[in-house]
Amino acid sequence: MDPSLVNISLIPQDVRRRLLEYVLAKGVRPSDLGYDRTYIYRVRKGLRPVTDELLRAVLKYLTVDEYVEVVGEKPPVEEATVNDIIKVISKALRDPEFRKILITYLERYLGDYIRACSSTYTVSEEDIEYFVKVLRSEGRSEKTIREHLRYLRRALSDLDFTLSPEPVEDGFNLLEG
Repeated sequence: MDPSLVNISLIPQDVRRRLLEYVLAKGVRPSDLGYDRTYIYRVRKGLRPVTDELLRAVLKYLTVDEYVEVVGEKPPVEEATVNDIIKVISKALRDPEFRKILITYLERYLGDYIRACSSTYTVSEEDIEYFVKVLRSEGRSEKTIREHLRYLRRALSDLDFTLSPEPVEDGFNLLEG
């Protein structure tokens, strides 16, 4: 398990000691953890606390399933930041295999949300300016352009400046009916 993904500060001492005992029972030696036998003895007897560094070393020898088996719950995960998202996206752009894995997880856990978002479009001020340019290029008068803009802005404000198939279809149905 990658200790950098776990919020170690949320793991209490009794759980830390159980994890240490489990790893030692698996056959991991104190020297594998980077500590000597006497220090680990003192930690096991409760004379010393399980430090964050020792816990990180212990977590390297555990899988998530083993952690759940020992503790009874998943480890407290470190919250992701915007920088983490940027790192993941930049790696996905460079590595096709990583990209496949990322897309698989996104589809599995966020598929419905992504599909819902991809069918909506938020109209920006640049879009409205482009609409005005198109009307002018077609030779419409300034009065006609102002009227179109007034109705367009009114309709967009009713839709919260977000276009999606459902509200647009409802608007057409209102016009027809």
